[in-house]
Amino acid sequence: MDNSNNSNSIPQYLINHDYYTNQCTYSLALLAMGGKDISSILNKQGINRVAIYGMGRMGQLLSELLTNSTICVSCCLDVNGFVSDPYHKIFHSISDLSGNVDAIIITSDIYYSEIYETIRSVDKRTMIIRASELIEELSILPNEY
Repeated sequence: MDNSNNSNSIPQYLINHDYYTNQCTYSLALLAMGGKDISSILNKQGINRVAIYGMGRMGQLLSELLTNSTICVSCCLDVNGFVSDPYHKIFHSISDLSGNVDAIIITSDIYYSEIYETIRSVDKRTMIIRASELIEELSILPNEY
């Protein structure tokens, strides 16, 4: 049965995004289990306090990994009201962020540009980092990091 004209079918870009997000989350989990520490990359950049934007699977894993590291997760941000995090307060608007973080890590690649622009509209100074780029950098580091 061909559902290509069905308005209820899932757009391909969302299927691709979900697959990509799962792969990135899985890669981060494997790297962490292999002894790679994402906080080492952030520490080398002088980052001590972060906010995580996007609390889906990737955001939850990042939150957990960074909570047990040298990085302080000040808060998490997610526009969806149904997400929770046992470790941190979750804000639902970027304007709620107090500004006392060194960087904001964005977990969504598909909405990265939109989220970036939203953050920049209220905060011109805080460093913004794409989570997938952190994972890529972590994957090429030697094991002693």
